Amino acid sequence: ASDAAELVSTFRSHGVAILQKALPQDVCAQLADDIMKSQRPVAPPPRDQVNQPFRREDILLQASPAVLKSCCLLAEAGLRELSKKVFRAEEVFVYELAAMLSMKGAAAQRLHRDTDWTEDCEVLTAFVALTDIPDVSWGPTEIALSTHASPDWHTHHAFKPTSCGKGCLSDKDVVPMCLSPGDCLIMDSRVFHRGGANEAGDRLLFYVSLRKQSATPGTGSESIRDEYRKNPLTFDALTTAC
Repeated sequence: ASDAAELVSTFRSHGVAILQKALPQDVCAQLADDIMKSQRPVAPPPRDQVNQPFRREDILLQASPAVLKSCCLLAEAGLRELSKKVFRAEEVFVYELAAMLSMKGAAAQRLHRDTDWTEDCEVLTAFVALTDIPDVSWGPTEIALSTHASPDWHTHHAFKPTSCGKGCLSDKDVVPMCLSPGDCLIMDSRVFHRGGANEAGDRLLFYVSLRKQSATPGTGSESIRDEYRKNPLTFDALTTAC
């Protein structure tokens, strides 16, 4: 989606939109280097075993110069305007600030929503590829398009009955998002998605999630450092240097 209106329309229709080349190659390389050299405090294992087996690492990030620069560029590329239009609010809060490292051998996640379904979008996440994801062997994020629109969509897994009728999702319902470094996938948190099986090599994503001020997702498993959880940041404050 090239202009703001098309970006918003695509996001509202499909629950996802892509900003191509939102970050330049040199910024991606610097951010990836900073993440991999950091102390990398790891988030607690999420509930329902979304990240099993342990070949994925959720890395909670500080607002370092590289992170701030990346957020500024994402804001200017369209994330700021999109979030304010989707949330119908001028003030948008940072809900997550982290990176996801998928290592070779990571199994496919089960399909899941990041937050419970609500009538309107209350949380969105911008995922930025920091390494090339040329094909499905790298375990890209897989999306069940438009599943944000209804609470009736659900999945079948070991903790649910064996029958799965109307609205039941399966592996064939997902679309892989193969991204180049710097491409940004913006996703409504109500969309069913998963990380694919990684058979190729290490894959690194930077991500920032934004929420409405009134939103109370209540998962308790958001990927953000304690200092930002206790003292919430607005996206404008995070990108004040832009």
